[in-house]
Amino acid sequence: MKTATRKPTLCHRLPALTAAAALCWLLVAGSAPARAATDLRGRAYAELWNEHADRAVDLFGRWLADHPDDRDPSTRRAYALALSWYGLQGRAEEVYGSLVEDDSLDAEARIGLARSRIWSNRLRRGWRDLRAVEDDGRLTADQRAEAGDFALKVLDEYMPTGEFTWRGNWDSDDLTTHRLRALGAATPVGGLLVQAGPRLSLFSQPARPDAAATGVHVHVETGLAPHLSLHATGWYDHFSSDGALAETGSKLDWNRPGIDSWLTWQPTSRLRFDGGAASMPVETYVAFGKELGFEQENLSCDWRFARWFSAGASGTRATYSDGNRRLQGEVRASWRHEGAFDLDVTAAITHGDFTLPYPGGYWAPDWVRNGHLSAKAKWWGRRWTVTLDGSIGLEKESGADAITVGGGSGRLGLRVSPAWLIALEVGHSRSALATSSGYHRTFAGLSVRGVF
Repeated sequence: MKTATRKPTLCHRLPALTAAAALCWLLVAGSAPARAATDLRGRAYAELWNEHADRAVDLFGRWLADHPDDRDPSTRRAYALALSWYGLQGRAEEVYGSLVEDDSLDAEARIGLARSRIWSNRLRRGWRDLRAVEDDGRLTADQRAEAGDFALKVLDEYMPTGEFTWRGNWDSDDLTTHRLRALGAATPVGGLLVQAGPRLSLFSQPARPDAAATGVHVHVETGLAPHLSLHATGWYDHFSSDGALAETGSKLDWNRPGIDSWLTWQPTSRLRFDGGAASMPVETYVAFGKELGFEQENLSCDWRFARWFSAGASGTRATYSDGNRRLQGEVRASWRHEGAFDLDVTAAITHGDFTLPYPGGYWAPDWVRNGHLSAKAKWWGRRWTVTLDGSIGLEKESGADAITVGGGSGRLGLRVSPAWLIALEVGHSRSALATSSGYHRTFAGLSVRGVF
């Protein structure tokens, strides 16, 4: 199943100097519309400011082709930024590289070069470039701080080269789950990023034997073509228990491979498609005894029809090993604000149904509908991040009254050294959709993430 948070390809604040240049050009365009209509560079800045990177790439490219002797660094920086936002990292690196050759103290170009390398999965190379800017005493404090701000984002949100995580779930049916995982990363060739390591899941419930799933975990991601990327996570787990299950009269002793993969295609700056496939176990004690799992396919589309507004839809089909099938669809609309803190507000409606209602072993109503409003706010300090997430809505399933659902969570990330970040998260989710057993969940997590 595709996770909600991915490495962003576009929605970042404009670097300070590029933003100022773009604003100046917009002011010129506003005072002289006739001139702006024929000024490719002014139109390019306007498109960049409005986050139409694909249009900005075309316009900047045409301007530079018509003015081959133009060595204005601000124009070339803006062109490189547009290329990077549009996913053309190789071309962006060339432009940023030429800027750094011309001026080794061009901090914005050096940060942009590091960012392009990180976005093309050359994480270690880009990280070294970024840290070099952060530690360069020849630069101003503001320039070094800008590099530090992006370094914090990398540690907090991107794929690290080393990670240790613990996650605890406490469900209202008294099922407790603890998950431990350690990962190390490498980039063996080109833009291929590979993470691998051991993982352990521990399950307990009153009057049940303790159970465990031990295995290995591998994640890969790479760009397949411009605007097309692949992400895939695979694992192999062995399920065991320290006693016999009442339903089967025997201990758990079985193996299961799993995968969660998806393709992302972003043909324009504001349009994104995702298609994924997954194979996973059902995590309840009865399902463990039956060795139940499911295969899943999903498609989604997200369209930013204005700078701060977007709409999306997704559909999922899951086929269970007991013959059941789940179909689920969602439509959503979102508003995003960037400033002293980032704020995302989303309204969504979800409908799902099962072909075999309540087969036993997991939550599977004839149908369920959920409508909710959620908000997520994130603050960025120099060495810390705080994220608050909350939702409220109504949920109804067949044969039951509608109930109020929702939840909330908080996350604190702290950069404890130049290369390491520790994050703590706690929260609660009141929705039958939150777990395989259809119960509410309280959760907590601790992670240590590093790039080195």
